[in-house]
Amino acid sequence: MRLADFIVGHGHALGEMSITDLSAAAQFSQMTVTRLAKLLGFDGFPQLRIAFARESGRGVEAGWMDDIGRDVRADDNPQRVLDVVRAVQSHSLRRASEVVDTEAASRVADLIVAAKQILMYGKWGDSLAAIELHMRHFWIGRPAWLDSGVQAATVQGSLMKPGDIAIMIVHSGDDPAARQILRRAASVGAHTVLVPETANTPLGREAEIKLQTRSTTSDAVLPLFGTRPGQSLVMGYLWLLVAQRMPETAAEATAFIGKR
Repeated sequence: MRLADFIVGHGHALGEMSITDLSAAAQFSQMTVTRLAKLLGFDGFPQLRIAFARESGRGVEAGWMDDIGRDVRADDNPQRVLDVVRAVQSHSLRRASEVVDTEAASRVADLIVAAKQILMYGKWGDSLAAIELHMRHFWIGRPAWLDSGVQAATVQGSLMKPGDIAIMIVHSGDDPAARQILRRAASVGAHTVLVPETANTPLGREAEIKLQTRSTTSDAVLPLFGTRPGQSLVMGYLWLLVAQRMPETAAEATAFIGKR
């Protein structure tokens, strides 16, 4: 392997290596390392190492911006982080409440109460909202099934009957597995519901009813928190609408759990 190839392949660590470390790792003499640095336009190895350290720092910063956002920095103190998260959650909830379709949510609640079988699906980050929705409905006696695995959810969708309901929680609005499940459920006469971040998505065309969880004009702040507040809002709202329609059952379930 040439020395230049070694440096390119290990550039992320070069900023922390001495010329002795690099020489030993690459199995080239220190003189060769120095000659290469000068050939690349640097006065010597120290300047080359500084250049790689700067580029590595920029790469870390860019990755942080993509995954976390600009509102929280890696060196912010805990109180600053808490303040930002609180503001982001509040902002996201407010914007999500502006786009909740109350008529569609009421219709979904009616279908949930009437259904003999309720299939809920969500994977990865969306599984958190799916678990919450399933737990709340199962708690008040609704025949709800939760599947985060594609195979199990697909089979369950095939077993549904007319009048049943399949609820897909897919914030991206484009999931091949969810599309297959929706089509299978619809083919047997079951109702289909999609809970996406925005309603105008490829998957949205496959669902009978859509419950949007995020305003399309929302600013991209703290991407990791972007969809969660809106999903939690819609899940809690939908469950309360169902509970309103079966108050005696909900009260009995609450009383029973409270005695345990």
